Amino acid sequence: MHSSILTEDLAPGLTADSVEALAARSVRRDSAASFQALLAAAAAVVKASLVPVREAETAALSLRQRETVTGVAADLDAVLGALAVGVSDEARCLVRRTPADRVRAVLRPAPGWLPRLRERAAEQLVGHPAPCRTWVAAAGAAVEALGQSAEHVATLAAAQKPQSSARVLGDRVADALRDGRDALLADVAKLVD
Repeated sequence: MHSSILTEDLAPGLTADSVEALAARSVRRDSAASFQALLAAAAAVVKASLVPVREAETAALSLRQRETVTGVAADLDAVLGALAVGVSDEARCLVRRTPADRVRAVLRPAPGWLPRLRERAAEQLVGHPAPCRTWVAAAGAAVEALGQSAEHVATLAAAQKPQSSARVLGDRVADALRDGRDALLADVAKLVD
């Protein structure tokens, strides 16, 4: 039974079940503290990476671009949800929710509402439309943020013991960030070609 749990823990993908299994494995076999610290750092990085992705969503020129970036944002939201499952009661202080996060969780506004609100307010103050950030610039910023975030998480993971729960988690989060980067990069390449 123990070997089947290890095989399940190391199955590819990042889901709530796999994060929960890795968290349990870290308690039994590895360092739960290292796992929780990496989990908290990874959650913060993914959350920060969502900001430029949402800006790219707002700047999308076509339905295809919007669908791509919305898919990337949804995948990152799913990663955050999966990571939240693995946070132990003792480590909840590492992944703090601000009062604004609590309000957002209840209200669930449409993605990208704040940048659109800021843009409309700027337009009204100046009296003429504010220059929009182009899709290429917004997507480029999102690609860069996702790439840097993936490298940051990969570096944190590489500092962990090989095959440890923390290392596996970090590698999976870095892969998810790279997948998002690659999807946006492919969309930008189609526009530039």
